[in-house]
Amino acid sequence: MDEPLSPNGFLSLLGGRSTEPVWIPVLSGSMSPTLIPGDQVLIVPGNWKKCAIGDIIVFREGHSLTSHRLIGKIRFPGRTLFFQQADGMSHGGFIRVESVIGTCAALRRHDTETTLLDRKINKALANRSRMRTILFLVRSIKKWIYRKIRTFPSP
Repeated sequence: MDEPLSPNGFLSLLGGRSTEPVWIPVLSGSMSPTLIPGDQVLIVPGNWKKCAIGDIIVFREGHSLTSHRLIGKIRFPGRTLFFQQADGMSHGGFIRVESVIGTCAALRRHDTETTLLDRKINKALANRSRMRTILFLVRSIKKWIYRKIRTFPSP
């Protein structure tokens, strides 16, 4: 089994200076059931241009790293944004591609390693996440309309 991530290894990864794959622990349940606290993921540092829909991307959020699924890309002239969402959440958010430091390539749980690079499975999970986001947005718009209707003056 590989050695645990050292503080210097984490800082190199966070700073985008790491070039070697690194195992790091999963600390939150936001990606449950795919990743659960206590698991370890193998992060492969890389350029955001190599990320595909469905990949579990790793990106900087302040002084921490977050791993969520890439479910959409939006290209503007001179800029690209990623839409990411955790598998265990009903909606996601946009991130700047410059914050992406790599992808999760493998999962280690109870001394068993599993690949996270199956494109067919990843694409299906991304589609499921997109549908949850659409449902969340429809419900939010519906609530907003009902609030407006209730406060609309009668003739």
